[in-house]
Amino acid sequence: MSDYTNKVGCDNKRKSCDRGIGKKIAHPEEIIFECGESVEATNFTIISGLPQTFTLARVFIDTSDLCRPQVKIEFSTLVTFSSRTSVDPVSVRMTFSLKRQCDDGTEITIHEWEYNNSFDIENFTFSSRAVSEPFTISFCEPLQCPGCCEYFFEVTATPSTDFVNVMSVAVNPDNDASMSAFAKGICCD
Repeated sequence: MSDYTNKVGCDNKRKSCDRGIGKKIAHPEEIIFECGESVEATNFTIISGLPQTFTLARVFIDTSDLCRPQVKIEFSTLVTFSSRTSVDPVSVRMTFSLKRQCDDGTEITIHEWEYNNSFDIENFTFSSRAVSEPFTISFCEPLQCPGCCEYFFEVTATPSTDFVNVMSVAVNPDNDASMSAFAKGICCD
C-alpha cells in the first residue's frame, strides 16, 4: 500500500489509505469551477474613425488555496454583420483580448486573437448578406502567484479601417456570451 500511496501523491499526514478498508479509493484532485457573466452587447458605430473597445464577459476565480494553480478559461460569443450589396470586397477585422487582474493589481493582457472574415459578394443575388458565426476560445495558463483573479474578454476595432463595405457589426448581440474558469493545483513537492 505504501508504494501506491506514494505514487498518487498521498503523504503520511493525510488520512491513511490503509485503515483496514478492503477497497482502496484514490482521492480526486480539487478542481474549482466558476461561471462568468455576460457584460454587454456590442454594436459598433460603423462611421467612427476611433478605436472602439467593449467588455463582453468576465469571470472571477479564487486560486488562493491552490498550489501552483493552472487556470483554464472558456469563452464563446456570436459575431454578426451585414454587408452592402454589389460592392466588393466585404471585410471585418476585430481583436479579441483576454485580460486578467489579480488581487487589485495591474490589469494585463494575457493573449489576443484576431477575427478576420472577408468575401466577395458578386455571386449573391440578395439585396444584402448577413453573417452570423460563433467565436470560441479555450485558453490555459499557469498562474505564478495564486490569488483572487478577474478574467475578462474585450473586443476592439476601428470601424473606418477594420470594416469594409458593411452596414452593421455586432458581437454578443443578445448579451448572452458564455465565459467560465476552471482551476486546479499541482501538488507542491
